[in-house]
Amino acid sequence: GAADTGADTGADTRAAGTANTASSGELWRAPALVRLEAGRAVFCPRKIRRSGAAPATEGVAGCSEESVACDALVLCTGYAYSFPFLRAETFSNIGGLVAARGKVSPLHLHLFHAGAPGLSFVGLPHSVVPFPLMDAQATLVARVLADDARAATALPPREERLRLAAELDALTDPLHLGNAQWGYVRELARLGGFSDAWLELRLKLAQTLYNDVSAHRPNKPGSPDAYRRAQYELYITDVPPAQALLAAGEHSSETDVRLGTDALGACDAPERARVRRADGSEEELP
Repeated sequence: GAADTGADTGADTRAAGTANTASSGELWRAPALVRLEAGRAVFCPRKIRRSGAAPATEGVAGCSEESVACDALVLCTGYAYSFPFLRAETFSNIGGLVAARGKVSPLHLHLFHAGAPGLSFVGLPHSVVPFPLMDAQATLVARVLADDARAATALPPREERLRLAAELDALTDPLHLGNAQWGYVRELARLGGFSDAWLELRLKLAQTLYNDVSAHRPNKPGSPDAYRRAQYELYITDVPPAQALLAAGEHSSETDVRLGTDALGACDAPERARVRRADGSEEELP
């Protein structure tokens, strides 16, 4: 694999002293594994080069086989969803259930089974900051299951849920959210009646870090990955909702969220983030 997971896995194995193709200037992207031989893997590959040159082979049809010496293979196959513990026949009368690469359907709000909303799938969206998103999903699910009046509008009629789920299914990669995650979390909070200043604060800080990582992450696998060694610190000052929640023990990450002025001294904004880069430089994030 030569997407982000493949590149990160390659960097980790290289750091451990093992050889891999990511160190040679040439990457294997979406290879078709033909067979395994003694100490070698035979591929029909599509290649890219770190320089950004055009692929040497655009597809696998008709390409010549190539092989590499290897002791083990790690297949970074991406997001292939599977729920073998849920029997397909159970869903035959309520809209079915499809789980495949990059897709689970039919879903309402990327979360509830559209035909049977008592069944929820928390944590499916990818390319997101997971914990704020999953926290919002879990909160909405809990309020719906508890028949909480604050979440009374979360589930429209069945026909409407199925229609909206079909619109999601029509997307190329329906569970890829990226920058759409912030609006998605806010919509869950609105539907569940838990939108407040503390949520906005968490989302603002999470988005600040997400944007900084995205800006420093190389756009080609195999490029320098110093961005992975950056250290982030989040500071919250003079925010009564945050102080109240921490005092009540409802926030467990005091190691990375610090109350008070701390090392930053007095500041105008109620929250801010700072990063220490791999080269030792520090900067405050906007």
